[in-house]
Amino acid sequence: MVQAALRHEMELLRPEATGFGGSHFQSVHSAVPDAASGAVARPDGSAWSAAAAPLALLAGDAGTFAIAASLLAPFGSFAGDMPALSALVAAAVLLLYWSDGLYPGYGIYPHELLRRRFAAAGKVALLTGAGAMLLTGSWRMAALSLSLLAIALVLQPAARALVRSALARAGLWGKPVTVLGDAVEADALRDYLATNWQIGMTCKGPGREGGGQTALVLGLQTPADGFDISGRFTEVIAVEGLPGAPGLRPDFGGGIGLRLRGRAKAAPGWAGRAMDLVVAGLALLLVGPILLLAAAAIYLTDPGPVIYRQTREGLGGRPFSMLKLRTMYRDAEQRLERLLQEDEAARAEWSTHFKLRNDPRVLPVIGAFLRASSIDELPQLLNVIRGEMRTVGPRPFPAYHLAAMDPEFRAKRCTVTPGVTGLWQISGRSNADISRQQALDGFYIDNRSFWFDAHILLGTFAAVFRGHGAY
Repeated sequence: MVQAALRHEMELLRPEATGFGGSHFQSVHSAVPDAASGAVARPDGSAWSAAAAPLALLAGDAGTFAIAASLLAPFGSFAGDMPALSALVAAAVLLLYWSDGLYPGYGIYPHELLRRRFAAAGKVALLTGAGAMLLTGSWRMAALSLSLLAIALVLQPAARALVRSALARAGLWGKPVTVLGDAVEADALRDYLATNWQIGMTCKGPGREGGGQTALVLGLQTPADGFDISGRFTEVIAVEGLPGAPGLRPDFGGGIGLRLRGRAKAAPGWAGRAMDLVVAGLALLLVGPILLLAAAAIYLTDPGPVIYRQTREGLGGRPFSMLKLRTMYRDAEQRLERLLQEDEAARAEWSTHFKLRNDPRVLPVIGAFLRASSIDELPQLLNVIRGEMRTVGPRPFPAYHLAAMDPEFRAKRCTVTPGVTGLWQISGRSNADISRQQALDGFYIDNRSFWFDAHILLGTFAAVFRGHGAY
């Protein structure tokens, strides 16, 4: 496997055939004609250019179902049901295609694309055929749905080829990559990718100075001369050999290589932002009365501002004002300073966790309740709506807490937007020390996704209900 520089810098992932699915790439310097297709390799930097290929391919596949439905419409007594039936079948198949990485399908061999299409269509055929028989009791409806699938399946390879060719000529097909390895093998791989441009990997420039944030590493060996792949590339694909080369080949599931992780994954994108807005907006509506009651209790206990604003480090290291309900006395810092000067045990606890179990700064009763229940964090939902935070992400720690972390890890945290809750909060909360916090935050940053965020959100409710480690 990849040695040395990769061992400590990258996380080995499952052998997934998608190769480049879902990754984000920075722009290359200029557009370069593709050797085989005559297409122009696009500079990859805009959200539109990244979304153009998946959306165009999706539209092309959807069009094949429309054509199939129009061909079948004149037949049988169920012609009036064709629009609803075709829409249902098409939606099911296209969702499976999307989940199988067919949009855009970079880094997947053509035969694997074909296999995934037939596998998805077969699953839908079984469900729709059985469903039609059970719901209507007629074999004609089942035959109609199966015919719809069959016609669309026959048309789709041609539709994909047409869409892909149009995208290539518009400079919207493919992702820029850098090939690393033995010079002779690297040249052979570049020639192969240029000839088979449909795979969607565009090599720019000679040698190691190719374009893009993805590296294709040949021979499963570390590049020579200390070339830094860990800090430069978002993604690394370990490529063992080319079609027709002698020797045993590992099973990469139809992909061109084994996908490794380089730098932290890009943000979840529009799906993550939509989840943030929905969750934060609904939560604010639900907890509004609770916030008003909490604010009144704080003011009655210690008159003064009920909202606490503190500057925290956000995405890219940019400062922002994080909002919290005030759970401490207004002279909290002076109280803490006196305690740490007088109590050695408190100093040791503070240096490990940056929190105190018996904190003299916390307001009696209401302060402890708000912190244990995490209600004091709810005003940060406004930070989420403003885009300064996400519902899930590494917590935006105070400056003194960040100063205790490794500078390299602190820089890594700045590559993501901080969150109201995170993996640390559902795994250890206040009981986790600095090293544990770094390990949990690092794991989240390297593996974050929409579903990981959803898992953490669900786990947060359980953690708050138990109340373990919160003080």
